[in-house]
Amino acid sequence: MSVTKFMTVSKGEDAGWAYLEGCRVDMIAYPPTGLGQKYGFRIFEPEDGESPEAFAERLLSDPASPVYGADAPAGCIPTGDEEFLFFGAARELSTFGETYLSSLPTE
Repeated sequence: MSVTKFMTVSKGEDAGWAYLEGCRVDMIAYPPTGLGQKYGFRIFEPEDGESPEAFAERLLSDPASPVYGADAPAGCIPTGDEEFLFFGAARELSTFGETYLSSLPTE
């Protein structure tokens, strides 16, 4: 099973509401491919002069980062009025039907 990185912008009155909305949207598109796989998030502030996306990419590529890997929580960066960038790594999941059909004998 492979792992992919994701970045998504979600809106809410605070980071918690934005996280729930982002999870809801990701889960509706079943199977979840990003925020819907995460059990929580950590808030970060980019360093001076660094874009939120570049900062997120740096954290996602650093094995010592608290948001590195599919089993870690998502990262969150406030980017504007009631807008938050969530990022992380997620496993590529297949739907039940695809998994079931691929498990059947072919002969």
